[in-house]
Amino acid sequence: MKVLELIKLPKKNNCFFVEHGKEHDKWHSNVTGKDIRIPRHGSKEIPKASKLSDVALESSEEFVNYIVCDTIEYAKRHNGKAVKKTLTIPAWLNEATMKAEINFSQVLQEALLEKVR
Repeated sequence: MKVLELIKLPKKNNCFFVEHGKEHDKWHSNVTGKDIRIPRHGSKEIPKASKLSDVALESSEEFVNYIVCDTIEYAKRHNGKAVKKTLTIPAWLNEATMKAEINFSQVLQEALLEKVR
């Protein structure tokens, strides 16, 4: 996969842009609550995984291991597709949160994630 293809993934998965770094862009996932850094290296190819036999170990205490990732199952569990919901709050609370520039969606998602975990 080329970096240009990778750059499209955050928007496609309903992440929002946070800031430009020196060589990477910072995105945030409301689903996982974590930040993601995406490189801006244009058309460079993302390298394939190394073969275990090609990894040089520096001591007898080090080891190499495969990590298995079922990306289809992960996508099912962490689908970032947004669903619109309507809520009712007192007018005074709405005014206070607007004045404090609080993101309603983000706060609600964080609270709901905490409840279901």
